[in-house]
Amino acid sequence: MATLAAAGFGGIAGCSALGSEDVPAGSLELVNRDTLPHEIAMEITDVGTEYEEDAREVVGDPIVPQPLTERRTTAILQADTTRTYEAIFTEPVWYTVRFTIDGEVVTEPDGKVSFYPGPRNDSSVAGEYLRAGVLENGEKTLVVAGTSNRGPFEQ
Repeated sequence: MATLAAAGFGGIAGCSALGSEDVPAGSLELVNRDTLPHEIAMEITDVGTEYEEDAREVVGDPIVPQPLTERRTTAILQADTTRTYEAIFTEPVWYTVRFTIDGEVVTEPDGKVSFYPGPRNDSSVAGEYLRAGVLENGEKTLVVAGTSNRGPFEQ
């Protein structure tokens, strides 16, 4: 059973086990393949209208219905557990997200990753979602994964 505490999310929309279906774009998938429980924390640190490759940051001021950079959540996952939270990243903007697992950053140097959850002209996938967690060997992982399921970006 996963414990999920959210500040600024106004409730996590839809938790589901998706089986053989593709994870919807804009989702957050938390995975613990280890034999021990782990705490995974996520916060949106920035949003933008585009991604500046050279600077490795999102830029621009998108018009969004609420302050997205105030969103954060923490989940405690028991051993061998996967939880998928749909419709977390629902706006067609670039997000920079920071992850920690058990208080340590997932990726160096700062645990941040930027991604665009919706469909893009320069991509062959219908959208993207984030997957973070702990593998069988205890290694921490953070992946921006492509999906054929447009999720909230269905037209």
